Amino acid sequence: MFLTVYCLAGCVESTGSGDSISSTGSGGSTARFVIQNNHLIVVEDTTIRSFNIDDAMNPRLVDQSITTGPRLETLFPYAEDLVLIGTNQGAIIVQISADGFIEGLSFASHFTSRDPVVAADNIMYVTIRPEENSLEMGVVDDSGVLSNSGSNRLIVFDVTDVGNPIELVQKRIENPSGLSVSGDRLFVCFTGGLRIYDVADPSDPQVITDYADFPCNDVIAVNSEILATGDDGIQLLDNQQDVISLLTSIQVGD
Repeated sequence: MFLTVYCLAGCVESTGSGDSISSTGSGGSTARFVIQNNHLIVVEDTTIRSFNIDDAMNPRLVDQSITTGPRLETLFPYAEDLVLIGTNQGAIIVQISADGFIEGLSFASHFTSRDPVVAADNIMYVTIRPEENSLEMGVVDDSGVLSNSGSNRLIVFDVTDVGNPIELVQKRIENPSGLSVSGDRLFVCFTGGLRIYDVADPSDPQVITDYADFPCNDVIAVNSEILATGDDGIQLLDNQQDVISLLTSIQVGD
């Protein structure tokens, strides 16, 4: 039996039965599984699943929701019981109950594109970039050149009311991917490497600097430490007043 959770850009339906507990996990902005409210949350194409992990060797499916519209791409745990889901059509906010049930709360739509997402202090940050091998969002500029510039964006939302995300601003950035927020700094992986924004005023992010020496696909920033992952491996970076240096790295094949 299916229970309709919500219908926004696409409908989401849910089915399952539950178990217990509560806690919060963390992950990078391009993660496809996280721990939230003591449950393992996993996305795959059009399905989000919740597993009870009281017995870590035998995860038990508690609930699952199936989208009839957006393709689910990334997960990010937020607050005590929320999960932000990046999709190819926008960001979905769902709530994970103490029993592991999934409830859809809201949807923030955008161009059809890839969509990592993070949040902190009632502000949600989303990067969108063109789908691979796709020109579906292409636009023709004044010179007649077809480009995907419409989906190369950093988008900032106010999620004080998680049921009603409010868009604050969009900023142009070339082919962005993973991102992380720490204090009043936002770190974004993009074509040019790693970019730092000052987000003390989240409605007006200001570029501080770009670091071409640190190409990455995803990034996790905690205080002065930054973990950046890319095609070539993993880099542990040190950030001292927006001056980034390499501490150590693990290269592919090492």
